[in-house]
Amino acid sequence: MEINKQGIPQGAIYDKNGNYIEYKLSDNTCNAGLFHFIPALDTTISYNKPDNLNLKGELNKFNDLNDNKLNAVVPADFYLLIYYTVWSGKLNKDHVKIWEDAAKKNTNCNIKVIKVNMDFQENWEEGYKEKIKQATSKKK
Repeated sequence: MEINKQGIPQGAIYDKNGNYIEYKLSDNTCNAGLFHFIPALDTTISYNKPDNLNLKGELNKFNDLNDNKLNAVVPADFYLLIYYTVWSGKLNKDHVKIWEDAAKKNTNCNIKVIKVNMDFQENWEEGYKEKIKQATSKKK
């Protein structure tokens, strides 16, 4: 599945200050780099951090299961934000599980995993479901 030229599942890494860490060569690069990047995360390494993306801004786009805005996170060295869907199948389940396990097994740092379900939600505003349907049904 693809939304805005990003594959799902997708992952993003942020440092302890909420700064986005670039692990891909470009926005259109495959997310497979996470399989090696997550286990290698370390607080002693300096990473490329584009100025325009941050965890707080990204979390403000979403609500929790009780329809509350996401804004507070547990302190950690790194944050792994995983976007996934249930309906798109086994690839999502496999990737998400592998990324979560890699974060737990990394003994170099504390990685907090935050999962964002991108399936259709009952509380989405009028017209948003249709916009997503159109974006995901376009042929490449």
